[in-house]
Amino acid sequence: MSQPEPQLQLHLAPQAKASTVTMLYQIFGEVLIPLEDVRSRYFRNLNSERFGQIIGTERLPIPVTTLDDSRKAMQYVEIHHLAAHIEQCTQQAVEDLGKRLNKQDE
Repeated sequence: MSQPEPQLQLHLAPQAKASTVTMLYQIFGEVLIPLEDVRSRYFRNLNSERFGQIIGTERLPIPVTTLDDSRKAMQYVEIHHLAAHIEQCTQQAVEDLGKRLNKQDE
């Protein structure tokens, strides 16, 4: 009997707040947001090529969704994943500010 292959461990973000998801839905009007719309709204500092290279990596850990196996298939970001990423970035900013303020108090 062969050994089962080890499974990759997936670190998913905590569930996003409903208010963040609602805000994003009001902005984009869809649950699946085209990748270019996400880039142009939140990552204007990156061109399309660079954005495509870093999304789904450690630098920008947001999964990309397609509805077809074709290489030319439209790429999307699911609204809950984007909301969770925004909240994680916000929480990190709060923690960083707390550390800086604590250092100033010393």
